[in-house]
Amino acid sequence: MAKAIAAGDKVGIGPAFLKPTGQFSGRVPALPGDVVELDDLGGCVLALIRWQDGTESRANVNNLARVGSAAMNA
Repeated sequence: MAKAIAAGDKVGIGPAFLKPTGQFSGRVPALPGDVVELDDLGGCVLALIRWQDGTESRANVNNLARVGSAAMNA
């Protein structure tokens, strides 16, 4: 089983989320970011991500993959 996403990890939006939504190019699939913090909302964990372009947003950790991991190359 893969290690859970943690603060400090370099992540991107995972292909398992992007492919079914038809997002194959552009900013979303290509932009990596660093997890700043995690918020456990009781059944849903959101990561605050500081993207490489300096913007920040939150994403469900189930939709993320670590940069360089097998899940990122799926």
